[in-house]
Amino acid sequence: KKNIYLLPIFFISFAFITIGSKNSPLYLINDWYDAQAFMTMGKGLINGLIPYKDLFEQKGPILYFIYALANLISTKTFFGVYLIEIFSFTAFLAYVRKTIKLFFSDKYVYSSIMLLTFAILMLKPFGHGGAAEELCLPFFMYSIYSLFKYLKTGSITKREIFVNGLMAGIILWTKYTLLGFHFILAATYFFVEFFNKKYKKAFLSSLLFLAGMASISIPILIYFLIHGALKELFNVYFIINMTAYSRIDSTLTKIIKAFSLLGYNLITNIPFLIFIVIPLIYYAKKKLKLNIKGSKWIIFISLLFMGLGTFIGGTNYFYYSLIITPFMILGVLLLNRLFHKYNIRINVIRSISLFILLITALIQFSPNIYYTHLKKDDYAQFIFADIINKSKDKTIINYGVLDAGFYFTTETIPECYYFMRNNFSYENYPEMFDEQKRYVKQNRPHYVVTRTNYAFLEDENYKIIESFRQRYEDEYHVYYLYERMTK
Repeated sequence: KKNIYLLPIFFISFAFITIGSKNSPLYLINDWYDAQAFMTMGKGLINGLIPYKDLFEQKGPILYFIYALANLISTKTFFGVYLIEIFSFTAFLAYVRKTIKLFFSDKYVYSSIMLLTFAILMLKPFGHGGAAEELCLPFFMYSIYSLFKYLKTGSITKREIFVNGLMAGIILWTKYTLLGFHFILAATYFFVEFFNKKYKKAFLSSLLFLAGMASISIPILIYFLIHGALKELFNVYFIINMTAYSRIDSTLTKIIKAFSLLGYNLITNIPFLIFIVIPLIYYAKKKLKLNIKGSKWIIFISLLFMGLGTFIGGTNYFYYSLIITPFMILGVLLLNRLFHKYNIRINVIRSISLFILLITALIQFSPNIYYTHLKKDDYAQFIFADIINKSKDKTIINYGVLDAGFYFTTETIPECYYFMRNNFSYENYPEMFDEQKRYVKQNRPHYVVTRTNYAFLEDENYKIIESFRQRYEDEYHVYYLYERMTK
């Protein structure tokens, strides 16, 4: 009974994710390269392969553990990812509600949550579904709720600080560039108490926060130590990530670029403009009912640091800015303030009508809805799989291209360490390109898949046996299937 409020939140999450995410049963396949790579890594994990040691991919290990769980649920579909998405988004919305209730009653909470959910799934950064940023949303939302609670009441329990450390630890081992917000969060707990001359409490908060991070980090480090892959973990996840994307820019130039990209994403994505930028301007002059001095600056700086960590590399992939979604709570609070101020009447009938309206709009305008109409004959992944699955030797490689889903549709596990081409340039990481060429020269894979705009295979031992032109996002590409010629 105490948690009965989760039922409508779960239903909202279920309905919107089902329509807006390519992982749902409404879609044949999630053809997003990153989701496919995570799925391949997850499948490798449950088949005894160790990330970074046996397969090369540069995201964090927790993401692969999540996709390994998804593979345990279903290896032939993305249904496992879909279920994880629903529960993850439900947890995110649950802490959105708790944040609203710090300031307002339940009167408009579900209407606000529906509007927020619709806005998020209409975001271009939401993309195909299943991104690391999306799966991190509940961890960020818990911490943002804790921050607002602390700024409002001036108090926080030891347990809450420790749990925030846990959240930071999860993010550290999922995608460490997203840690900017938690850096400010930990600093806030420390400095507010320190300047209030509560020195013991200040230092204890830092120790508890670090203890929470350590509680996540130690089991992960032990796992890789046991499997003899600790060196590979640090080399790939940290060193290569820091260097393979690198550009010859000064630190100041990188910071300026990062803030520029943050501003660009906030202004060009309409939901961010409405739910973050306008509320920031509004609350710059109006009271936010927070009691700790400098609260508005703390919120603003935490947003800046989140953007700094996300965009410091100078790149702006469409899904990067999804991580600032939790700051849309500012718009939700503003909506509730306006609803209460003008005493907007929201009854059950109007709530249901709003739900139907937003679901209908999502069906009409979701960037992914086009793909619900496609059949297997519209995907190179399934067409090529029909050919490959007839062969006794099903070894394949994504040559010069990201994981496009051919490991998934053929239900194969890569035999090559560099099973795809990551988003690195040859100048920054030549080993990956050279090794893929070596695999082909040694005739290791029986089948090779390439794609226009990336690579054309030039090897006398392979011939093209199939090609297929296919839409991906807003472009069309041709996929080529090569087969090794028998000698």
